[in-house]
Amino acid sequence: MMHSSHIVLIGGLHSGKSTLVRHALTELAIDFLGVLSEPIRRENEIAGYGLRMVGRPGLLVFAHVNIASSQRFDKYGIDLTPFARAAEYVETALLQRPRLFVIDEIGPIEDAVPQYKLAVDRLFASTVASLVVVQERAAYLQEIKAKQDVLLLELANNHVLLAGQIIHLLKEITNPDRRIDGE
Repeated sequence: MMHSSHIVLIGGLHSGKSTLVRHALTELAIDFLGVLSEPIRRENEIAGYGLRMVGRPGLLVFAHVNIASSQRFDKYGIDLTPFARAAEYVETALLQRPRLFVIDEIGPIEDAVPQYKLAVDRLFASTVASLVVVQERAAYLQEIKAKQDVLLLELANNHVLLAGQIIHLLKEITNPDRRIDGE
């Protein structure tokens, strides 16, 4: 029996992490809450990124080529406000005790938002099952690796094998009959 209720998928930029997570969630077919990062496309290029909070309307843009800001990441201007709203969403969602909470993904920008990192820390400290995607280049990854109740999975070449493993683990941690230590 698995003891961890938190799965962390680690991989490089554009390595297929989000695609793998979407596939696993489709296969699992359960309701979940979460914060999902989505690219904003303009013609054939990525013009920015936004946060989608599952169950809430809209996309909150946090990085875009048209954002005029002194805070920059690569070619994008940055607005950290969406992460403060996402932190509030995480805190509210934890009170609802969903079967699964998904964060796709944590990257270097999140390191600049202590409120968001604190909300993610509370997710990891909770008994709510979670699937969290983290870029290898995120400084916060070192803190995540130090946590006790976390199963780390690194994205390697065999996506199909890892997808099967993630689906199996998600079924286990979202099973309504599972016992959690301390409950």
